[in-house]
Amino acid sequence: FDIDMYNVRSALESFKPLNMRMKFTEINGMTIIDDTYNANPLSVKSALDTLSGLNGNRKIAIFADMLELGGNSEQLHKDIGNYIAAKKIDLLITVGDLSRHIASAAKDSGMKASNIYDVTSKKEAVDLLNRVAKPDDILLFKGSRLTKMEELINCFTTSYIR
Repeated sequence: FDIDMYNVRSALESFKPLNMRMKFTEINGMTIIDDTYNANPLSVKSALDTLSGLNGNRKIAIFADMLELGGNSEQLHKDIGNYIAAKKIDLLITVGDLSRHIASAAKDSGMKASNIYDVTSKKEAVDLLNRVAKPDDILLFKGSRLTKMEELINCFTTSYIR
């Protein structure tokens, strides 16, 4: 394209992702991936591919429900659980009625039950993360827009103390 490499480098270095779309932030030695803008099976699998390809101590996936999927919603959530187990994610935290199917399918697909947490509220998820998250962990937050997962990130990152 006959573009000067200095301009390409400069543009890439100054790139700022849109809020809530695969936004990486370093907080207290952890990498937080905020992909909370929306969630559907394809975007969730893509985010999991990214997470599984990163280097870090542990890879933690925190998921809320994928909404507006129609009559196949339960099966689509189970498919994500199967995908998580195959991707060797270290810890899984699910929040919500539909995401409970992600947790059960991940367990059924071979993920260790002691590494799966199905919680009922964002507060419970924050309390859990404050106990289990450690420096060098990589945490991926994902959920449909209506689940407001950014609230969970904000609560966790402001309350985390090690």
